[in-house]
Amino acid sequence: MGGFAAVRETAEAGLDEYGPDPVLLRWLGQAHAAEDEDDHDREAETAYRKGLALAPHDLGLLVSYRELCLRSDSFDHPSRARRAVELQKRVEELAPPGSPERERGRSPCRSG
Repeated sequence: MGGFAAVRETAEAGLDEYGPDPVLLRWLGQAHAAEDEDDHDREAETAYRKGLALAPHDLGLLVSYRELCLRSDSFDHPSRARRAVELQKRVEELAPPGSPERERGRSPCRSG
């Protein structure tokens, strides 16, 4: 096994061994989101939300979750798609001007 499945397996093993951790949850979410399938998107959202519950100011989690929300189909997942606006505001509050996190947040929106 390799690729995104290996990343998920490694992140899940770390979570099993060390408990909830924002960094591991971000990696887990990103490995799910990269599959770009509804089931994986749900798992990614769950991981990001768990991570943000532990570290609500984690820019990596916020930006990753925002990117998932931006690419969500607004017809099939309207609440997830709308959440991108809230996440962008949080990124702009926390990220210094010119930071990579803030610049990533300025990427054009995709609509589903």
